[in-house]
Amino acid sequence: MEPGKIEIIPQPIGDGFTTLQDRIMRDIVRRLKINAGEITRSADWQINRLQQLGMSKQEVKAAIQQALGVSDAAIDKIYSDAIKEEYARNADLYKASGKEFIPFSENKELQDLISSIAAQTKGELINITGSLGFVTQEGGKLKALDLTEYYTKTLDSAINDIMSGSFDYNTVLKRVTNDMTNSGLRMIDYESGYHNRVDVAARRAVMTGFNQTMSQINEKTAKDLGTDYFEVTYHYGARPEHQTWQGRVYSKQQLIEICGLGSGAGLKGWNCYHDYLPFVPGASVRTYTGEQLETMMKEENTPKTYQGKEYTAYEAKQRQRQLETTMRAQRQKISLLEEGGADPNDIIDAKSKYRVTSQEYTGLSKAMGIPQQRERVMIAG
Repeated sequence: MEPGKIEIIPQPIGDGFTTLQDRIMRDIVRRLKINAGEITRSADWQINRLQQLGMSKQEVKAAIQQALGVSDAAIDKIYSDAIKEEYARNADLYKASGKEFIPFSENKELQDLISSIAAQTKGELINITGSLGFVTQEGGKLKALDLTEYYTKTLDSAINDIMSGSFDYNTVLKRVTNDMTNSGLRMIDYESGYHNRVDVAARRAVMTGFNQTMSQINEKTAKDLGTDYFEVTYHYGARPEHQTWQGRVYSKQQLIEICGLGSGAGLKGWNCYHDYLPFVPGASVRTYTGEQLETMMKEENTPKTYQGKEYTAYEAKQRQRQLETTMRAQRQKISLLEEGGADPNDIIDAKSKYRVTSQEYTGLSKAMGIPQQRERVMIAG
């Protein structure tokens, strides 16, 4: 499976959690706008405060349930469709090896495996939604706040600043919007202090389950075919540490020793889009020869220049990801400023910054000859 196709697999889940993030941010801005416009004394805010926060809790709960409902259906489809398609590719290898191939519809063991890992992934998403919050800077240090605490502190501070005359509404709106988009809705582990953007955590959970399933299928297939050898896939723009072993054939032990299978930094580890496929000597043919791999690696690692900077293929793809993250945050900021009725000049300024980033993204992608992935940028349609 091509890396671009693999990257798309968790996209529906990531989109659902990005929409959840957007709804929560909009809810905070909407309540800020309503109360800043209607409440004239801080005492009035205190009277309405508990009711407002209670309503927010209900809306957030409903948004989470909707995100999880959409995710459940998407996970079932992802695992059944994508894995069924990849599993079917093994049919020719079974035939060439004189072994019986069991169609997916009749393979109860594989169906049970998919159901088990899909259930595991759904449970992981529930855990993610149970620890949502934002990360803010206080006294130069990062502090993680759960949703209830963040709502309370953010709205209290905003309303009090406006009512005291310390800041006008537009200034407070920009501050709150900046804080939220800089952090993004996060999954927070309060014991370890670890935190990550919720859409990233959701996509990672899906890819972990998918990789676990594919690894078990590959190893079961190799056992069926009586081989201990695997071909590691090759993909454009791999990180330098993975370039040395991609595209080659190894024994299972060598996958562990050379490719780092089972470790976070190795094959099938963090953000790794490589796979290892059963290889039967005499029946299988390598996708690329050693000479072809060397030529491709030399081309990838020869820097190309864009706007005065040099990029290898890997560096260009990393810059792409950075620009996509920046554009998502900029789009969120525009959306929240519009929701809050910000000064039109501030909205124009935010849109101008987005256009500049978007132009760099398009120019870099064309100059480096790598496809754009605009679907990673869009939020809420």
